[in-house]
Amino acid sequence: MTHLAIDIGARFIDMIAWGSDGVRRCKQPLGDALWDTALAGLAKLDLTPEQLSEVRIASTGFLNHLHHAQTLQDGPGVGVGLITTAGFEDIAVLGRQDRVGLYDPVTRVATPVHLIDDGATSGVSARMDAQGEEIQAVDEAEVARIAEALSESGVSTVAICLLHAHQNGRHEHAVASILRARLPDLSISLSHLVDPRPREFERLVSTVLDSWLRVTVLPDLIMLRDRFAAKGFAGCWAWGDGRGVLTEFTGSLVRLMAGGPAASIRGAAAVIDGGQATAISIDIGSKTSDLALVRQGAPALTDSGMLAGIPVRGARVDMESLPVGGTQMVPGQVEYMLDDALIAAGWMAGDTDCTATEAAHLLDLVHRHLAQAITRHATRRNVDPTRASLVVTGGAGAYLATGLAEALGLSHVLIPHLSMFAGAVGLARAPRQAEIRRRVDASLTDVTSTMLVGFARTSTAELVPVPDHQSSIELIARISPRPRMPHMDVTFDRAAPERLAQTYQETYRSRYGIAPQGPGYVTLLCARSFETTGALASALTPGEADLPICPDGWHAVPVSGGYRLERRAS
Repeated sequence: MTHLAIDIGARFIDMIAWGSDGVRRCKQPLGDALWDTALAGLAKLDLTPEQLSEVRIASTGFLNHLHHAQTLQDGPGVGVGLITTAGFEDIAVLGRQDRVGLYDPVTRVATPVHLIDDGATSGVSARMDAQGEEIQAVDEAEVARIAEALSESGVSTVAICLLHAHQNGRHEHAVASILRARLPDLSISLSHLVDPRPREFERLVSTVLDSWLRVTVLPDLIMLRDRFAAKGFAGCWAWGDGRGVLTEFTGSLVRLMAGGPAASIRGAAAVIDGGQATAISIDIGSKTSDLALVRQGAPALTDSGMLAGIPVRGARVDMESLPVGGTQMVPGQVEYMLDDALIAAGWMAGDTDCTATEAAHLLDLVHRHLAQAITRHATRRNVDPTRASLVVTGGAGAYLATGLAEALGLSHVLIPHLSMFAGAVGLARAPRQAEIRRRVDASLTDVTSTMLVGFARTSTAELVPVPDHQSSIELIARISPRPRMPHMDVTFDRAAPERLAQTYQETYRSRYGIAPQGPGYVTLLCARSFETTGALASALTPGEADLPICPDGWHAVPVSGGYRLERRAS
């Protein structure tokens, strides 16, 4: 059986195939049609779709499109229609009123309003109460008028986000049915399916993002899958999601938004000693630079945060995505792209009118800009970047690694094997994950061993592994010092649940260097299963073309999973 991992970037598709005949890889320039590019890459690997038992796929296109949409003065090209409960039409504009920059003279609120068509927002009189009980029924004539207005506006996708729909989605379904009867080609996203949780603004953001991505990014990915099937592929098709794991497509594109960067960060983790407390991984590609912390060999996770300037809710790698890459203008100037600087410096082939002197200055700007972003990201998570290992991947990362290390004051930097294929490598190594969650909201002292053992027993029974599949189950308690304080996930052992409090104390001290500032408050119990059947388990063997770039004053030392570039003693 042959498995294939496809990481879709801004300029290239990276592909890794593995099976009984070893590991093969290909970097294929992205053409006009995604499916033609993928099939051309597959031909380079001497494979056909019918020979594949599994395809794993992730894309940076979701974030690249969102970054690009922010830069357009006349809107993102595709505007989303929005239907809310009457009186709540301005939620997308008002947001949470959290200041993006505390000291900015003009308040800026992070919202997805730039993705919404200015003239295609409507409110419906239908209403549910906070318990999901109907207050006022859906008015079919009212929705028919909205459908007519949407038709006249020319929007191709609409987000429906009604008040308290997470409690009862019947009204959203009713509105969608009326719209589909009149506009059969309209793409519709329903908030209770995309993000079925309370807090109206956050649910609206998720629904608008899902709606917009369905008509900007998803069609090419679905066409790629269909073309593979037409060529004889009959295996499993899995998507890389924002947690750096594999998932079946369940309808919410928000989960897939950070799939490409998350796979790259998981790929970088292979070169990090799993026993090491913390490392910083950054993947520098054509359009974006994506950075995150890696703890104990796995990417750090979060349930919310900013992505491409938009507050996004949902479990994913705790990452920051910056518009810094090969085809982006160097931060702070508008004349040259990063590629121009790399060409002028002699690192890349190509033509540019940038001089070597200008290139040195431009690369220094990039190094300092990225170093500041890494420092900001790490220190906000109580990590000293000068005491953590730095791992650099990505097409442009190989050229910037040592300069970035110098800008951070580091004497070494780690480069994984096949660092320019980090996303595909991460996909190839990614497990499939399923999880069961239970809300708790109780003091740590009130969470008894009986409660933990009961949860472990029932959840592991539901997550029973498939026979002959390689899988494991992890039990987690989410604990904060006090209610509404920042939390951390602490693993516990079903055989020794009484050690949870002690494990929490030890984990907190290890991460923050002090005792917890409170008795402990448990908000969530979670059981996660990881299945690694079919994942790439063998070590990667680099070729001559994969050797790291060592400028003067640096030398490469082979380590497990890659290379450690060290500054020579002066």
